[in-house]
Amino acid sequence: MGRRQYKHVKLTCHRGINQQRGLATLEECAEASNVWAPNGVVEQRPGYVGVVSFPIEHSSDRTNTSTTQTMIRYWPEAETPYVTYAEGATLILDDWAENHFWYLGFDKVSGAYSGVTGNRKLIGFDVSDTMVSNTNEMRYEASYWNGTEFTPLNVIERGSLTTRTTAYQAVPRHIGGNNTRSMFCFCPPGDWASSTINSVTAFFIQFKLKRADLSTTAMDASTEVTNLAAAYHVISPQHNVVRGLFVGQFPVSKRYTLVTNNNTIRPARIRWAISTDVEFRDMIVPDFENSIVTERVYEDDHPATHAVVPQFGEGFVAYGGEIKRYSTTTDWPHMAAGTDKFATSATKEDRDFAVGDEAPFDPDYIAALSNFPKGRFVSYFKNRLWAAGMTDEPFTVRWGAATPYHKVFPDTANDLLMEDDNSFITGMAPLGEHMAVFKRDSIWLMVAVGENPATQVTDFRARKVVDGTGCVSHSSIQQIRGALMFLAEDGVYVFDGTANVQKLSDRVAETVSSINPGRTAFASSAHWKSRNCYLLSLAINGAHENNTTLVYDYKNDAWWKWDIPAAFWLNDESESDEESLYFMDNELCMHLMDSGNTDNGQAITSSLVTQRIGETDNVRRTIRQVEVVSDNRTSSLTVAVRANDDSNGDASGTLSLTDDNEAKYADNLLYTASTNYVIDRNRARRLSFRKQGDWLQVFISHNTHNTPMTLRAIDVGIINGTRR
Repeated sequence: MGRRQYKHVKLTCHRGINQQRGLATLEECAEASNVWAPNGVVEQRPGYVGVVSFPIEHSSDRTNTSTTQTMIRYWPEAETPYVTYAEGATLILDDWAENHFWYLGFDKVSGAYSGVTGNRKLIGFDVSDTMVSNTNEMRYEASYWNGTEFTPLNVIERGSLTTRTTAYQAVPRHIGGNNTRSMFCFCPPGDWASSTINSVTAFFIQFKLKRADLSTTAMDASTEVTNLAAAYHVISPQHNVVRGLFVGQFPVSKRYTLVTNNNTIRPARIRWAISTDVEFRDMIVPDFENSIVTERVYEDDHPATHAVVPQFGEGFVAYGGEIKRYSTTTDWPHMAAGTDKFATSATKEDRDFAVGDEAPFDPDYIAALSNFPKGRFVSYFKNRLWAAGMTDEPFTVRWGAATPYHKVFPDTANDLLMEDDNSFITGMAPLGEHMAVFKRDSIWLMVAVGENPATQVTDFRARKVVDGTGCVSHSSIQQIRGALMFLAEDGVYVFDGTANVQKLSDRVAETVSSINPGRTAFASSAHWKSRNCYLLSLAINGAHENNTTLVYDYKNDAWWKWDIPAAFWLNDESESDEESLYFMDNELCMHLMDSGNTDNGQAITSSLVTQRIGETDNVRRTIRQVEVVSDNRTSSLTVAVRANDDSNGDASGTLSLTDDNEAKYADNLLYTASTNYVIDRNRARRLSFRKQGDWLQVFISHNTHNTPMTLRAIDVGIINGTRR
């Protein structure tokens, strides 16, 4: 039967996912995973690469002695180049020169570990107090075996998160630094393969010594590393205890903040780690013993929030009813923890330039709070600090005086948000000229009503703008194109400051309805400005941690689903405003988005399912062929056809999109002596089928390692039969 006898249906799926069965068009997908169409053509989503891990010490997150590690020395000039060091032995690095190697091998890097619950991943190892540090300017380059070659691996040496410590040497990745206690942190790659070195089979990290500057030629004469027992392997936790990840942008510096909740202690204690770089190499950990969540009801119901007062070099972090303050200093990071350069608690302003007999805020005339307000939400807007979610005032919003008096909070500078909505405040964010405050079932604007003559501070009054729709997650709020996007009880909405709040998520309503209702407060979002996307990570289908990311491409008005398990997003910018988007997963690893065609070495599995062809036509039909238009870089695609929503007996086949007469796609995309890179070109391939049904769908999937995927069109050849 010739091609001309077929009826051809062209599908593009570039309009995103539409789970509304009766409203979807053939330009939309019924379902899709790890694809998007930023330029009108479906393609695989960007990959990511591991940056660093954050081992948080709990006894349950240490492996037991049934797990082994092995050190191997490689000294090419020695009579015996390879020497193996079992657990407990000490590797002497005296006077080691550039390009000498040592290896650390683990018998397992993921899976079930004896004595702990669930599948875990190795995210670091601790050399504790037995390391004799190196003082010379030597560093190392780390790499791992991916089954073919040793590939660079980002390994960061730093102190334990439970240790009050000053920084390590400023030059990154020193062996031992200035302290004897070190923890080596990394994100285990998805393609980490075992190999055999000196008759030992293990998952190896290779450490290659390099000079940090031209004046140094070797390690010093007293450096050593002890191969500690397996109890010093650090594995990912059963549940993520991170509660905040922030970057504070100041005029000449940045500060990165990590907030964790020690959930092994009740009431919970909070840890605050501050650093000058995204890898937390010069981490400062203040004393956390007194940082106790004030009431159990506030222990774990919201992630932390963050505010920056850039002109005064101050940052504020709120979590669990407490607000902490940090400040930038010229001698960072060599200050001692617990000093006034890093105060563990935010305190009210009491200096005489602001408060006193001859100061603007004379306590004899202006009553102010005796302590800095507590709360779960903190923000800086209109040159003043705002606080909400106070333990004893869950319906109250407070604001301070304008800078430089922003830590003065007049007693009357507050308003109560109640009326007929008695739910607690769930979030707040600036919007235009107003501060928007969210409750679960309403949205309010704080409107300036003039200066209060008694306090000399601008007064604000809460005006309810939206009734019946509110926000369930402060971390879901993002300002995009002059409006706020956020997660409500029944989906994602956009609020432009008027009563016309608009729901955006009807096309992904099935996914929204599967969100774990007890974990909505921990939804995490990001505004990926350079990609015109709103990203919202959620826990769905009963999961405790976020396991799915909904992506709204607002430029093309399209929804997509990615399997990125982001517990927290971190949007960073360089001095030239170049955007970098990071996320922390549930295994305490931070990754950089838009980096390559793998997920930290693991192949990306992408797929889409077309809408139902002929569902309402009342005609039984047969698919005879499927032609896919892709490109030569895609390598191969799997194509399947399903009839009447019955997944049993799917007809499937594989399309090869390469051509033996042209050079293959090169992983490194570089011209070399052995590789002639071919310019991208479209390519059409077809498969023959005989699948009959009242309605039919086409599945396309791709999971070739380190290879992109593009899908321009699907041409379905159909023969119409009799009426049903």
